[in-house]
Formats: sequence, structure tokens, C-alpha cells
Amino acid sequence: MYRFLCLLVSLGVSLPAATLIPAANFTSPTTMTFNSSGNFTSPTAYTEDGASIAEATTGVSIFVYSGILDPGVFGSGNAINVIFPSAMDRFGFLANSSVFSSRNFTISSVTFFSDTAMTSVTETYNTAFNVTGPDTFFGLQQGAGSFAAVRIAMSENATSGFSPTIDDFRFEADAVPEPASLALLGLGAGSLVIAWRRRAAVKR
Repeated sequence: MYRFLCLLVSLGVSLPAATLIPAANFTSPTTMTFNSSGNFTSPTAYTEDGASIAEATTGVSIFVYSGILDPGVFGSGNAINVIFPSAMDRFGFLANSSVFSSRNFTISSVTFFSDTAMTSVTETYNTAFNVTGPDTFFGLQQGAGSFAAVRIAMSENATSGFSPTIDDFRFEADAVPEPASLALLGLGAGSLVIAWRRRAAVKR
């Protein structure tokens, strides 16, 4: 595997990377609706449907009220951590709730982790995403493999004077093939091997 990756790099082939996706790319996501109001001080996290959201910056609070999440992110260099209940392939949310349409901000980067302890980075999405209107959807699909957690870095826009708000945070994994589908794939692969061997025998 290592030699294969080195070959790709030497040939100038780019590896898969996280890409922006629309809400339509989600088929049956789990959605956090933020219905439990309260003030949650980091590292204590808001948890719903098995996923936990907390401030990555110690001592900063997140607020949940009126069905939205306010990360309490001011200035730049702040981030929230999201830990998922199992391996996921994509996530997204509505940024800048229509209730607070003046809260414009920038999503600076997103770091993907393969473990819930957030020690093993798989890739980072570094393209700035500006939220300038109500209910702007932001979603990402990791380029290769799955992830267990993400760190979302945000920066408050100087003209807004408010922290960001998030609504309908969703996440899902790719569908796992059913046993019958796997059996069909195995049967097809086996048939190809048999056909190849017969052809090789004929050539002899």
C-alpha cells in the first residue's frame, strides 16, 4: 500500500480530498435539532443522537436555545469539536439560522480524525467558506475512508458583531452492502477468475 501511494505521488496523481456537498447528497442522515436548551461550558458537551459537540477552546461556552446552537465563537482561531457515535462519511449543517440572519461568519477549516480521541488526523479541508445569509448549507464528504470526529474552525466576520449559529446538524455513513449483494459480487468475481483461467489454458 505504501509503495502504491508513493507511486501515485511520483506520478503527480492527487489523492482524494474532502469536498463540499449539497444537502441533497444526504439520503437518510441523523439530524441534531438542538431541542435541549442550556449553557454548556467546555469541555462539557451538548449531546444528541449519540453525537457530541463541544468547544475546542477551553473555557468558552456553547449555548443551545430556540432550536439552534450558538458556539459562542468570537474573533478568530476558535473551533468546535464534533465526536460521532460511529464512523461517518459525510456531515453538514445549516449555518446562520434565519432567526439571526445578521450573524455572518467564516468556516476557516475542518480537520478530520479517524479516532474519537482526536489524535489521528486523516485530512484537512482548508478552503474558507463564507456564511453571508440565513440558512446557508455547509456539508463535507471525506475523500477516502470514514471519520470518527471533526474539528470545525470558525472566524467571526468583523462587520457582524455576533457569533455564529448552527441548525440541523446532520451526519451519515455510506450504505453497507447487504449480504446478498456481497454474495453476488463474490460470485461475479469468481466467474471472472474461472473465465480467465480457461482462456489461459486455451492459449497454452
